Amino acid sequence: MNAGPTKIFLIAGEHSGDALGGKLIEALKAQSSRPLELKGVGGEFMGAQGLHSMFPLTDLAVMSPLDVLPRLRHILRRIRESAAAVIDFDPDVLVILDSPEFTHQVAKRVRRKAPQIPIVDYVSPSVWALSSTRSAPTITTGPTASAGLNASTSIVPRISDQED
Repeated sequence: MNAGPTKIFLIAGEHSGDALGGKLIEALKAQSSRPLELKGVGGEFMGAQGLHSMFPLTDLAVMSPLDVLPRLRHILRRIRESAAAVIDFDPDVLVILDSPEFTHQVAKRVRRKAPQIPIVDYVSPSVWALSSTRSAPTITTGPTASAGLNASTSIVPRISDQED
């Protein structure tokens, strides 16, 4: 049995994901029998739980599609940097939070280059419940159990290793 820390890489692309991530980290700390080693991208809420963000969330902040154009090269670089950092860290699990325009692009790159890393697409249960396109929460792989996470709890409502 591995007595080392559970390595978790979390990526939030906006403040709502940061808030969800902060609560997730808090819940995981309370439930985990092992210490957590955290890396990723987040803001003040995730930072308060011990995550040192690779870069500030303001690097990803855009208000409209027109705001994306002048920042596109910078955002694409942040996607590449984030995916490379995940692969280099080789976590027990990658957790992506909200902001699918950013987080799903990182997840797709990780899936292509390191398919052994489980990816959890974390969605708030209330957001999932209100979604008109929701499907039943599913677990598509089993590696989360070895990562010290319990996928049957309400804090991990959807797990997906499939590209969107």
